Amino acid sequence: TDVFSLYARDVMRYDEVDAAGVGSLLLFIRPAVGITVGILADRSRTTWWLFLSFAVSLVGALLFATGIVMESATLLFIISTLTVAVGVYAARALYFAVMEAGRIPLVLTGTAVGLISLIGYTPDIFAGPLMGYFLDGSPGIKGHQGAFWVVVAFSIIGLGASWRYHRLYARD
Repeated sequence: TDVFSLYARDVMRYDEVDAAGVGSLLLFIRPAVGITVGILADRSRTTWWLFLSFAVSLVGALLFATGIVMESATLLFIISTLTVAVGVYAARALYFAVMEAGRIPLVLTGTAVGLISLIGYTPDIFAGPLMGYFLDGSPGIKGHQGAFWVVVAFSIIGLGASWRYHRLYARD
Protein backbone atom coordinates (compact mmCIF):
# COMPACT_ATOMS: atom_id res chain seq x y z
CA THR A 1 0.00 0.00 0.00
CA ASP A 2 3.04 2.28 0.08
CA VAL A 3 2.81 2.88 -3.66
CA PHE A 4 -0.56 4.67 -3.67
CA SER A 5 0.86 8.11 -2.87
CA LEU A 6 3.31 7.73 -5.75
CA TYR A 7 0.51 6.58 -8.02
CA ALA A 8 -1.50 9.63 -7.04
CA ARG A 9 1.43 11.88 -7.95
CA ASP A 10 2.80 10.06 -11.00
CA VAL A 11 -0.39 8.89 -12.70
CA MET A 12 -3.26 10.87 -11.23
CA ARG A 13 -1.20 14.11 -11.29
CA TYR A 14 -1.97 15.03 -7.69
CA ASP A 15 0.33 17.63 -6.19
CA GLU A 16 2.70 16.57 -3.39
CA VAL A 17 0.30 17.53 -0.60
CA ASP A 18 -2.73 15.75 -2.07
CA ALA A 19 -0.62 12.67 -2.90
CA ALA A 20 0.64 12.54 0.69
CA GLY A 21 -2.98 12.84 1.81
CA VAL A 22 -3.75 9.57 0.06
CA GLY A 23 -1.10 7.83 2.14
CA SER A 24 -2.33 9.53 5.31
CA LEU A 25 -5.89 8.38 4.66
CA LEU A 26 -4.65 4.80 4.40
CA LEU A 27 -2.99 5.09 7.80
CA PHE A 28 -6.36 5.96 9.31
CA ILE A 29 -8.32 3.16 7.69
CA ARG A 30 -5.80 0.46 8.65
CA PRO A 31 -6.94 0.15 12.29
CA ALA A 32 -10.59 0.53 11.32
CA VAL A 33 -10.32 -2.35 8.85
CA GLY A 34 -8.37 -4.48 11.32
CA ILE A 35 -10.88 -4.03 14.11
CA THR A 36 -13.91 -4.47 11.86
CA VAL A 37 -12.58 -7.61 10.18
CA GLY A 38 -11.47 -8.98 13.53
CA ILE A 39 -14.97 -8.57 14.95
CA LEU A 40 -16.55 -10.14 11.85
CA ALA A 41 -14.07 -13.03 11.91
CA ASP A 42 -14.78 -13.67 15.60
CA ARG A 43 -18.46 -14.05 14.79
CA SER A 44 -18.05 -16.32 11.77
CA ARG A 45 -15.40 -18.27 9.87
CA THR A 46 -12.00 -16.61 10.19
CA THR A 47 -10.67 -18.63 7.27
CA TRP A 48 -13.45 -17.34 5.02
CA TRP A 49 -12.59 -13.73 5.87
CA LEU A 50 -8.93 -14.42 5.08
CA PHE A 51 -9.94 -15.84 1.69
CA LEU A 52 -12.22 -12.87 1.08
CA SER A 53 -9.45 -10.41 1.96
CA PHE A 54 -7.18 -11.85 -0.74
CA ALA A 55 -10.06 -11.81 -3.23
CA VAL A 56 -10.73 -8.14 -2.50
CA SER A 57 -7.07 -7.18 -2.86
CA LEU A 58 -6.91 -9.14 -6.12
CA VAL A 59 -9.85 -7.23 -7.62
CA GLY A 60 -8.40 -3.85 -6.67
CA ALA A 61 -4.89 -4.72 -7.82
CA LEU A 62 -6.23 -5.92 -11.18
CA LEU A 63 -7.86 -2.56 -11.75
CA PHE A 64 -4.48 -0.87 -11.32
CA ALA A 65 -2.43 -3.53 -13.12
CA THR A 66 -4.58 -3.46 -16.24
CA GLY A 67 -4.26 0.33 -16.51
CA ILE A 68 -7.96 1.02 -16.08
CA VAL A 69 -7.25 3.53 -13.30
CA MET A 70 -6.06 6.60 -15.19
CA GLU A 71 -5.76 10.34 -14.56
CA SER A 72 -9.31 11.01 -15.69
CA ALA A 73 -10.82 8.39 -13.36
CA THR A 74 -10.58 9.96 -9.91
CA LEU A 75 -13.52 8.09 -8.40
CA LEU A 76 -12.20 4.78 -9.73
CA PHE A 77 -8.79 5.63 -8.24
CA ILE A 78 -10.34 6.20 -4.81
CA ILE A 79 -12.48 3.06 -4.98
CA SER A 80 -9.59 0.91 -6.25
CA THR A 81 -7.19 2.26 -3.65
CA LEU A 82 -9.65 1.54 -0.85
CA THR A 83 -10.34 -1.91 -2.29
CA VAL A 84 -6.69 -2.95 -2.32
CA ALA A 85 -6.05 -1.38 1.08
CA VAL A 86 -9.04 -3.05 2.70
CA GLY A 87 -8.00 -6.43 1.29
CA VAL A 88 -4.37 -6.09 2.38
CA TYR A 89 -5.18 -4.71 5.84
CA ALA A 90 -7.82 -7.38 6.40
CA ALA A 91 -5.36 -10.16 5.53
CA ARG A 92 -2.79 -8.70 7.88
CA ALA A 93 -5.34 -8.52 10.66
CA LEU A 94 -6.14 -12.20 10.24
CA TYR A 95 -2.65 -13.72 9.97
CA PHE A 96 -2.66 -14.93 13.53
CA ALA A 97 -6.40 -15.39 13.96
CA VAL A 98 -6.39 -18.51 11.81
CA MET A 99 -4.16 -20.39 14.27
CA GLU A 100 -7.18 -21.56 16.26
CA ALA A 101 -8.90 -22.79 13.10
CA GLY A 102 -5.75 -24.72 12.19
CA ARG A 103 -5.76 -26.35 15.62
CA ILE A 104 -2.25 -25.14 16.45
CA PRO A 105 -1.42 -26.47 19.93
CA LEU A 106 -0.76 -23.77 22.53
CA VAL A 107 2.75 -25.13 23.12
CA LEU A 108 3.59 -24.46 19.45
CA THR A 109 2.11 -20.96 19.30
CA GLY A 110 5.51 -19.25 19.37
CA THR A 111 6.80 -21.37 16.51
CA ALA A 112 3.59 -20.82 14.55
CA VAL A 113 3.78 -17.04 15.06
CA GLY A 114 7.39 -17.11 13.86
CA LEU A 115 6.52 -19.07 10.71
CA ILE A 116 3.45 -16.97 10.00
CA SER A 117 5.53 -13.82 10.40
CA LEU A 118 8.23 -15.17 8.13
CA ILE A 119 5.75 -15.97 5.38
CA GLY A 120 3.33 -13.11 5.96
CA TYR A 121 5.90 -10.33 6.26
CA THR A 122 8.48 -11.57 3.74
CA PRO A 123 7.03 -9.35 1.00
CA ASP A 124 7.90 -6.33 3.17
CA ILE A 125 11.57 -7.24 2.74
CA PHE A 126 11.64 -7.07 -1.03
CA ALA A 127 8.49 -5.13 -1.95
CA GLY A 128 10.18 -1.72 -1.72
CA PRO A 129 13.16 -2.60 -3.91
CA LEU A 130 10.92 -4.52 -6.34
CA MET A 131 8.52 -1.60 -6.64
CA GLY A 132 11.51 0.68 -7.17
CA TYR A 133 12.74 -1.61 -9.93
CA PHE A 134 9.45 -1.27 -11.80
CA LEU A 135 8.98 2.45 -11.13
CA ASP A 136 12.57 3.41 -12.04
CA GLY A 137 12.63 1.15 -15.09
CA SER A 138 9.35 2.39 -16.51
CA PRO A 139 8.29 5.77 -15.11
CA GLY A 140 4.59 6.62 -15.10
CA ILE A 141 1.69 4.24 -15.43
CA LYS A 142 3.74 1.40 -16.99
CA GLY A 143 5.98 1.11 -13.94
CA HIS A 144 2.99 1.19 -11.62
CA GLN A 145 1.27 -1.49 -13.67
CA GLY A 146 4.30 -3.74 -13.22
CA ALA A 147 4.25 -3.12 -9.48
CA PHE A 148 0.56 -3.95 -9.28
CA TRP A 149 1.02 -7.15 -11.30
CA VAL A 150 3.23 -8.26 -8.41
CA VAL A 151 0.37 -7.49 -6.01
CA VAL A 152 -1.95 -9.49 -8.30
CA ALA A 153 0.46 -12.45 -8.20
CA PHE A 154 0.73 -12.40 -4.41
CA SER A 155 -3.04 -12.01 -4.09
CA ILE A 156 -3.54 -15.10 -6.25
CA ILE A 157 -1.06 -17.08 -4.15
CA GLY A 158 -2.78 -15.89 -0.96
CA LEU A 159 -6.18 -16.63 -2.43
CA GLY A 160 -5.18 -20.20 -3.24
CA ALA A 161 -3.49 -20.80 0.09
CA SER A 162 -6.35 -19.30 2.09
CA TRP A 163 -8.92 -21.31 0.14
CA ARG A 164 -7.00 -24.50 0.85
CA TYR A 165 -6.71 -23.56 4.52
CA HIS A 166 -10.42 -22.76 4.63
CA ARG A 167 -11.30 -26.13 3.11
CA LEU A 168 -9.05 -27.94 5.58
CA TYR A 169 -9.85 -26.13 8.79
CA ALA A 170 -13.07 -24.09 8.58
CA ARG A 171 -15.50 -24.76 11.40
CA ASP A 172 -19.17 -25.29 10.75
